[in-house]
Amino acid sequence: MPRAVAKHRNATVDILRGIAAVMVCFCHFRYAFPSVWRDELETYGELGVQVFFVISGFIIPFSLIKGNYRVRDFGRFWLKRLIRLHPTYLVALGFTFVASHAVAVVRSSAAPFTWMELFKGSFYLHIPEENPVFWTLIVELKYYLFISLLFPLLFARSEWGRRVSFALAIGAAAAGHAHFDLLHHLPYFLLGFCGCYLATARASRLECTAWAIVVLSLGAAVGSTLPQLLAGAVALVVIVYRPFRNWRVGVFLGAISYSLYVIHFPFGVKLLNLLLPHAPAWLDPVVGLVVFGASLGIAYLLARAIEEPSAEWSQAIKLSGLRGSGLRVRLHQKRAEFRERWRSRGRFVASLLRPTRVFGARSPS
Repeated sequence: MPRAVAKHRNATVDILRGIAAVMVCFCHFRYAFPSVWRDELETYGELGVQVFFVISGFIIPFSLIKGNYRVRDFGRFWLKRLIRLHPTYLVALGFTFVASHAVAVVRSSAAPFTWMELFKGSFYLHIPEENPVFWTLIVELKYYLFISLLFPLLFARSEWGRRVSFALAIGAAAAGHAHFDLLHHLPYFLLGFCGCYLATARASRLECTAWAIVVLSLGAAVGSTLPQLLAGAVALVVIVYRPFRNWRVGVFLGAISYSLYVIHFPFGVKLLNLLLPHAPAWLDPVVGLVVFGASLGIAYLLARAIEEPSAEWSQAIKLSGLRGSGLRVRLHQKRAEFRERWRSRGRFVASLLRPTRVFGARSPS
């Protein structure tokens, strides 16, 4: 797994994140499988989105607590998140643009993804049809704004201050869910908050259970389906009780989950559209599994080349502590490590391309 993901991570959360990414993949790859499975793959595969939201509701405030976050660290928090997520997003967006135009050339049609839409998409102002999963990233960004401003209230040491703030968040979601997409999905982030309260000893197990029941009731009231609510509840239980920690395949999937999530649609779905018309129907599931495997490979390369360095740069920026010259020194160290890593990779590739003498071969006389 990528080194950046091997450090300072919760293995259970990583495994859960990996499972969620795979669920979304099979939701979008459903047409490669028998028609009797497709409705179930769509219904249950898309539940990975709710799982992702619960994970964010848990892990972001947990990291803010560990980093001793204050509102004055607002800029640093956003810098860390953008460095962590934006480079991988931009690569996936660029890949989507290139794939869209390549298909348009093959079909002799106009590309549905324009240069202006690419420009707008780079600022999260456009969601391309060729990669619709980006809508969840926009919701996540709105959630980051929400938590970075209200964290001192929602995670206050004062029990009643925290309880009142949490109740007001529930009320805001109930009142505004029809007008703001963040508020519509807020119940799942709040479920993550419940897990974080318990993990950081800010509330008892009984209180967290009571709040989780209230939040699930809120989710039902704002239009969530029963499978979505169950997915959120199961995600919370897994985060709290951590039933699996050493599943290597799951940890690997978690390590590449973000890259897999943003690249599987423009790569995998387009590849399926290319291959399925030329394959016999009985072979479609095999094609689907092969494409899924190829998507894992592309996601791994993206994670190693882009996401891993981005994560390390993000980790070099502390929410509090290092400032001014101390921060510059740390960033300089990370920059030097990054350069040396790419030089070593370049030397490795060059060694593969260099002609080698076959053992035992005699030189021409």
